[in-house]
Amino acid sequence: MEPRTRVGEGCWNWLASNRAAFEPFREDDPLRSKRLLAYGELTGILGNCLRRGARGDALGALTAFVRAGDAGYDWEAQAIRSPAFAVALAVRARFRIAAGLADAMPPPALARHVALRTLDALELAPYRAFELEHLLAACGLGSGRRTRFDRRLRDALAILAKPPSSFTNHDRYALTHLVFALCDDGTRRAEAVAARPALARLRWLVAVCGRMALLERDLDVLAELVSCVRYLELDEPWLVEAAFALAAASQDADGSLPTFAEPPPGDAGRFFERYHATLMWAHAAT
Repeated sequence: MEPRTRVGEGCWNWLASNRAAFEPFREDDPLRSKRLLAYGELTGILGNCLRRGARGDALGALTAFVRAGDAGYDWEAQAIRSPAFAVALAVRARFRIAAGLADAMPPPALARHVALRTLDALELAPYRAFELEHLLAACGLGSGRRTRFDRRLRDALAILAKPPSSFTNHDRYALTHLVFALCDDGTRRAEAVAARPALARLRWLVAVCGRMALLERDLDVLAELVSCVRYLELDEPWLVEAAFALAAASQDADGSLPTFAEPPPGDAGRFFERYHATLMWAHAAT
């Protein structure tokens, strides 16, 4: 089996087999906040893959799990109490539309936050602010905010205006999240919303950072950079092939991949050690 297929099938099967570990709705769970983050990331990646037409048994099982699992959770109330939770509400709304559910968009609580301008006061890293602006537009709430969208993009690009050799891991993740939002998770050409000089810079950064992550064997951010290569339509067959070869060689017999070179101290359980890299390689292979 060629590496890309092996990586994709193994990762999706592991995620489907461990889907109960994503469930964040038990109030007495001491790991609830960690599960809620993982659940949100799973929801976002599933929505992304569904919008691009991906299908399969494992992906279908995970989609059914997310569709069924959050029915009793009061997302609207959470988003009203905490403006920052509006991001999770937007991600969930996009997933539900991609999954063929009939929820009207935009969600009422999200629309109220936009009308009251509470989201404009959130303290966010520049790339996170751009992600939020992208999500608002995707939820039909971008009317009259194009100037804000362009400013958020300029701010996010400005943070990356330095040599990639000086990038922290946070900078690399800022780069990948910026590309994901710019390309609407692979469903929009970046040229539709960004100027040519900015795109040339992003393409160069993705290629260079991808090589650096490959040399450092940083599997987690490498998975995201491989997806960025596809989204930005880069001609990087060697990089992609070498990345999937490394992922296949690093994949455990159960199909999962390690997120960290060493488990972070204090993390409880193998699931939290592995779910993110496994999720991102499933996404990269799909």
